Amino acid sequence: MRDEALHLLSDNERRLVETGNTMPKVGFVDDFAAWAARKTDAPQYTMRAAGLMALSLAAGDGVVLQPIFGDSPVHMNLYIVIVGPSTVLRKSTVLNYVDGLMPMATSGKLVTVLDDVSPQALNRALATAGAGKRPVLMSMDEVAGVFEVQKRSNSYLAGFDKVLMKSYDHSPIHVLRPNSTIDVPSGAFVNVFAASTPDPLYKALEQEDVESGLLPRFLIFDATEAIRGTRRRLTERRADDWGAEKKRLQKHIQGIAQPTISMQPNPVVLPVTEQAMERLDELDAVIYAEAGQESNAYGAMKGRAFWHVYKMSGLYALSRQGRKATVEIHDVLRAMHTVEECLHDLAQMQEKVGNNAFERQCDEVMGYLITNGGTAKIATVTKELKLHWRDAADIQRTLEMRGQIVVDGGKKTWSAQA
Repeated sequence: MRDEALHLLSDNERRLVETGNTMPKVGFVDDFAAWAARKTDAPQYTMRAAGLMALSLAAGDGVVLQPIFGDSPVHMNLYIVIVGPSTVLRKSTVLNYVDGLMPMATSGKLVTVLDDVSPQALNRALATAGAGKRPVLMSMDEVAGVFEVQKRSNSYLAGFDKVLMKSYDHSPIHVLRPNSTIDVPSGAFVNVFAASTPDPLYKALEQEDVESGLLPRFLIFDATEAIRGTRRRLTERRADDWGAEKKRLQKHIQGIAQPTISMQPNPVVLPVTEQAMERLDELDAVIYAEAGQESNAYGAMKGRAFWHVYKMSGLYALSRQGRKATVEIHDVLRAMHTVEECLHDLAQMQEKVGNNAFERQCDEVMGYLITNGGTAKIATVTKELKLHWRDAADIQRTLEMRGQIVVDGGKKTWSAQA
């Protein structure tokens, strides 16, 4: 059941996109998924995410969207997390297919693929991307570990989230540390394609991660219940001639990437039709009104939704006609449909993260009581653990119902039960 608060499309618009009868074909994204399905049993979520990622990487700094709130063009980079069982997602497999479609530049590979997220590797990649206008792809497995480790004050990844937020917006980056410096004055084109199994991610994330700037910048594809593709026999795969289809896909990507390959000084700016811009304006007005009333996770989700839609609109236009495309109304509606699904998945994640956060608080209370002799003043516990009185009341009811504590109203204490 979709959360009504996160609807972007009208019911009629949603039916139009889902039937697709009167809309132009999607093009590359669907063709890529069909081609890759002959080679792997990855779910459609992974296929679609990888197809969009391929278009984004090809566009890089060479093909951009027209400015919309200021003078700077909008770059179509993506941050994507696919959540599901590691044996089902096939993230690395489809990324290899994407890599195989990317053309070569005069000085080597067009895309820098980064698996190592050490500060040194990140510094080099961002500096190279900024100076040479080459896209960077950060491929992360079990991204939960990254969210967890970067929060530690002494972590080698401290501040990593802030760098990623600036990279998403293609903003200048100036980070000076004793042993690590990042200086990318013109910004860098960075994509993130991450995967995680559900439980470690929900345990690593805290409510502030969902409500802050980083996680809402990610498009969440929840594939925990996704149906795997059809497995084909190895002999069938070996006999299958997919070379011709691969060449067509490569040609499409090559055309989009040409401004970057040829080091064209000025990027190609995709035009947007008046009808498409009017629908984007309607969406922005709704998000502006609703996000201003929501200071929680929903507000953060809605606040980023417009940029997801605008970037995705450009990618769907590229999917149809390459760098000579114009962003049309059906590209905007398709983008809104994709982002709406991702927002729904993010909302579900937010709920699960909230439940885990509550369980962590319960564990902290029990740990404090046991460490301090089994009994403590309620006021002392709430002060030491920095619990809001509403949270403390919920924790008390829960632990008392579970038989884990005894509450003495007269002495105003909690006592841990064996």
